[in-house]
Amino acid sequence: MLLLFLYFFCGIVFAESRIAVLEFRGVKINNEMLLSLSDQTRKAALEVLPTKDYSVMTRENIFSLLEDMGKDSSCIQGECEVDLGRNIGADLIITGNLIRFNKTYSLTLKLFLTSTGTVISIKEIESNDLLEMKHQTFFQSKSLLVEGLKLQSASKEFIKAAIPSNPKKAFKYFLRNCKEGNQDACLEVGYRYRDGTGVGRSTKKMLSYFEKACDNGHKIGCNDLGQYYREYDFWGNIRDLAFSNQLFDKSCQLGHGKACYRSGDYSSGCALNDFESCIFLGNKYVNDSPPKLEKALSAVKKALQLKSDISNRYIGNIAEVYLITGKAFTKGTGGVPEDTARGYEILAETCALKANYRRSQIGEACFYLADYFCVQKGNIKKANRLYEDSCSQDYKC
Repeated sequence: MLLLFLYFFCGIVFAESRIAVLEFRGVKINNEMLLSLSDQTRKAALEVLPTKDYSVMTRENIFSLLEDMGKDSSCIQGECEVDLGRNIGADLIITGNLIRFNKTYSLTLKLFLTSTGTVISIKEIESNDLLEMKHQTFFQSKSLLVEGLKLQSASKEFIKAAIPSNPKKAFKYFLRNCKEGNQDACLEVGYRYRDGTGVGRSTKKMLSYFEKACDNGHKIGCNDLGQYYREYDFWGNIRDLAFSNQLFDKSCQLGHGKACYRSGDYSSGCALNDFESCIFLGNKYVNDSPPKLEKALSAVKKALQLKSDISNRYIGNIAEVYLITGKAFTKGTGGVPEDTARGYEILAETCALKANYRRSQIGEACFYLADYFCVQKGNIKKANRLYEDSCSQDYKC
């Protein structure tokens, strides 16, 4: 029997295996929550499993196979999970059972080897909050797979999957991984010295572990170290601005977009999908001499794509780029050819920007657009509505 188990288990490790996450079960639990939790496990499997060895079956794939076999999907929520896994050709299945005791939710995750019906890994998660349960399901599902499948070469990105719940044990876990060369773990040790989690607070030791991570090419380690030296000390002085800039530059070169923004390299930051970098890059282009309006517009549009709920802090910056570029196209100024249609289209996008606080740039775009519809299009009704929009932004009434 042991040889048979090893035979099948080795097949998992060295040949591509199919893994199915079955829909989670729960008595008197909202079905949408159960679906969301099973999706977190599916997402974790996609992230942690090497694609050359494993393929993760989608929910749609599973139901399609069941339909082809003429089977009822209720089997997914019954006691026949292993048989179902075999029927759909899955080598491994993950099941989840969520129950509630008073105000505490408890989720049991199990990883089965379908060839033998053996449970090869189990994880228990408890929380009083369903949102926290969702968050923990993602990380503990990674741990379930890392431990159950003996993924010794699991990427350092997955280290948080197996964090012990006890803070002191967690600290020792990260410290051990740091000594083994995992820079994510070194950074986490630094955070725990900073926050006093599982160990006494120590700024000196926090910095030493940030430095260790940075020296070994960890972009976030360099960024976090840079932030420390840019902050104010007890006497109200910035600790070391020049050194912090060097650290941000290094972090930026290692591929951390936010560090590029902090170092003022907005072009690199925007290329790395940092939305603040894209906003400030747009403002830089529009204020260049001569202005680079096409590039400016492209940059702020990318910012809106990266983060649709831009805070009021930045709406004015975006609106300014839209307004200047739109007006330039209507007149053929600022290094762009005259294109009235495009110019008013950009102004319409400016006017449509949402802000909780009044922005004169938005109001001016609405007013400019209102004049266009009133004078050139003769659409008085639309013009009046746009004049009202302009007034609501405290531009002109």
